[in-house]
Amino acid sequence: MKSMKLIQIMIVDNHKYVRMGVKTLLESHADFELIAEASSGVEAITRYISEKPDLVLMDFFLPDSSGIEIMKTLHEINGRVPVIFLTTSNGSHLSEAAMVAGAARIVNKDEKGQALASSIRETMGEIENGSAWVRSSTEGIDK
Repeated sequence: MKSMKLIQIMIVDNHKYVRMGVKTLLESHADFELIAEASSGVEAITRYISEKPDLVLMDFFLPDSSGIEIMKTLHEINGRVPVIFLTTSNGSHLSEAAMVAGAARIVNKDEKGQALASSIRETMGEIENGSAWVRSSTEGIDK
């Protein structure tokens, strides 16, 4: 029987209780593994380099930088790392800017946990099937 590869995830959010809630959600799914947490942009970059997660969940607002700027830095390190932004607002200018800059998806923090789980699986499925956009802040968006 083929063993299931776990999707290794890093959470970047400066709110401890948001990270705890997302961690609880991820732990309820057998195919997810939380391998790193960060509460600032600098910490996110350091943890990404050391842990190399498959996917990053990112907040827009961090104490030392914007999530979009941190995503751009991560894309300079690895243009293929998907970043899903977690937000509290629908249709904001930040969501549009994030997608233009290379975000894989935007998920509202108020949505049910299944929406985040589905977004993670869809993003990784697209990458595995070769149908995902390979995004890089320096290349724009390519299909």
